[in-house]
Amino acid sequence: MLLVSPRMNIPPLFQKCRAGHRARQKRSARPATSSVVSWPTLRWHKTKFLLIKPAVLLASGRVHTLCMFFTIAFIVFVTPGITSGMPVSIMEQSSKPAWGVYQILWSIEQFEKELGQQLNLLGGTPKYVLFFRDLSRKRGFPLKVVEICARKNLIPVISFEPAPWHARQDTDGLRDIADGRWDKYFKQWGLAAARWNKTVIFRFGFEMNGGWFSWGQQPKKFKQAWRRIHRLFSQAAAANVKWMFSPNVAAANSGVLQDPLTYYPGDDVVDIVGLDGYNFGDHYDRWHRWQSYEEIFEPSLTQLSRLNKPLFLSEIGCADDRRKPSWIKDFLNRVAADQRIAAFIYYNYYPKARGYPNWRLDSDGISLQIFRKWAVEQKNKQDRHSSAGGD
Repeated sequence: MLLVSPRMNIPPLFQKCRAGHRARQKRSARPATSSVVSWPTLRWHKTKFLLIKPAVLLASGRVHTLCMFFTIAFIVFVTPGITSGMPVSIMEQSSKPAWGVYQILWSIEQFEKELGQQLNLLGGTPKYVLFFRDLSRKRGFPLKVVEICARKNLIPVISFEPAPWHARQDTDGLRDIADGRWDKYFKQWGLAAARWNKTVIFRFGFEMNGGWFSWGQQPKKFKQAWRRIHRLFSQAAAANVKWMFSPNVAAANSGVLQDPLTYYPGDDVVDIVGLDGYNFGDHYDRWHRWQSYEEIFEPSLTQLSRLNKPLFLSEIGCADDRRKPSWIKDFLNRVAADQRIAAFIYYNYYPKARGYPNWRLDSDGISLQIFRKWAVEQKNKQDRHSSAGGD
């Protein structure tokens, strides 16, 4: 999405992406898991027990009976909670999907105050909070911000823009990073993150497959920059940093959006796959129209789920419209039923000054009521799971 940041001097506001999916509104200050490890599948467990059983058969009928009992008990009671490819550390099945919100960052005090207000407004127990950072020697690792997140039991998602805010569109931050001109800067980031030693998600160069950001549509430079920063973080022992690859959704009517897999830097340097998508509605510009959740996300979800990484809807929003409540309800139902999706982050902000749609859930009372009801139900599921002895 586009940025509505403290920086915002967005050069010819994304060159009027005639193909029709340019960036949404974005943010100014642009969270997930302790360790992203996939559950073994049911098939694996069956195989494991079949390998053990022959040895037990050699013992006695009683032992064999006991083994069969535990085998059946394992399959009946344990494996229903196991989903192939779904990372345990990202969420519990009982409260799927995990969710989060975007919070604009202008100052430390403002961030903490408005984040608290937003959490009270939406209810429930979100797990993530997303904010933005730019490529600036004046702004290092946002320690005070992530500490606020931790106090509220939220995992920070740092959406990092590889260009300075207010930079010209022809700024080539990717080249400078790939050439090593920012090595010292990112070493300091990695060391600071490692010292903090709590989980943080680093979402570098989001929406790189679109043409509205200065770092967009440069696959070779993007991958080189990504891998260089990742190496610097690894050298700093920042294993608590999880890396999110986050393209924009594909658009059937867009020749500007390129295949996101062209930008994929490799399984060895990606922990989470994110996907940004918005329903701009009919009135934003002549290139956008009202779209269902399925129209926006399904083609890209099908493609990116093949990467077999935890999958987030890293930015999602719906424009204000009389149909918004039903859109929000449908979106929540579909996400909850889709086993591919680990979490979503709702872009609960209205960048009015930039002419973008009102994404806020409280733009109408019904949409907010629907979301709050869903969020509270999710919290109740989580509480019941915890009281029953779940992790």
